[in-house]
Amino acid sequence: MNLQRPHFVRNRALYTAELAHDRLGRGDLAGAAAQGSAVVELLGQVRSARIRGMLAHTADRLRGHAAVPEVREFLDGYDDVVAA
Repeated sequence: MNLQRPHFVRNRALYTAELAHDRLGRGDLAGAAAQGSAVVELLGQVRSARIRGMLAHTADRLRGHAAVPEVREFLDGYDDVVAA
């Protein structure tokens, strides 16, 4: 995966962030968090403010559900990346 061209990584991150948002809208907290975690793994390769904003919005909406293990894992990873 690290050999992908930058625009492919960006597209993958964008579509995955959109999927996280869509799953959250359907009430699938664990699914949204899992997709969010996948985006967090790509953030080091992506400079898109749009993607970061989408992920921040998803994280904000998930914060009230930190008791769900997948959500807690996503939030921990997201907070680490944002703090770095």
